Amino acid sequence: MRPNILKPFAISLILITIISFSACKKETKYGDVEIYIDRAMFESSPEFYYKGNPLQHSSYGDIWVFEANVVEKEATIDYSFYFNGSYFSSIDGTGLPVILIAPEDGDVVSNTNSYELRPTGNSEDPFLIFELIPDDPSEGISGNWVRDDGASYLKFSGSTVYLCNGSSGQEFSGNYDAAAGKATLVEGSTTLTFYITPDGSDKILIEQYVSGDHVGSQYYYSTSEYPCDK
Repeated sequence: MRPNILKPFAISLILITIISFSACKKETKYGDVEIYIDRAMFESSPEFYYKGNPLQHSSYGDIWVFEANVVEKEATIDYSFYFNGSYFSSIDGTGLPVILIAPEDGDVVSNTNSYELRPTGNSEDPFLIFELIPDDPSEGISGNWVRDDGASYLKFSGSTVYLCNGSSGQEFSGNYDAAAGKATLVEGSTTLTFYITPDGSDKILIEQYVSGDHVGSQYYYSTSEYPCDK
């Protein structure tokens, strides 16, 4: 009987093909992780680390943003800070590290995942973690917003932004570009520019510039009130 040499040859060819495809499989890469903190919540400047390296940050008033270029889906972030008279650190063993999820690089939604971290005072669960999900630019952030001290209100309606003084009731208006996350108000020779970052559905971060100079950043919260309508 004539031996069937084609069958083992075919099996070998399949195995070689599988090995070749496995060798050529693209390694998964991951995007960045951003950490937002309110410096005013801490007694000293907090520090964050990834794989032993300190993370650099940019500052917008009391809002600090740390950025980690990670190489894994679940990124382990270490930290050290003082809160309510106590020292917390995942480096010396007085606290557990924070695990933050990174996006796959090139994700159609975003290649950066952003989180806000607020200290709890509990070494076993050191932070409240809020994932910051940008709103759909096409929808914008229509509605009313109030600064936490009630001193000023913002109202976004279509392509118009209104700024209301909470005490005097004086109102100014300007242009709102939802796609760019930017609002501009001009009063005489002064140009007031807001760069807007949504924080969930009930809070926005406003980076404020007066005639090109950065003058601070403030959180505004969703509200049904708007004094200048009265």
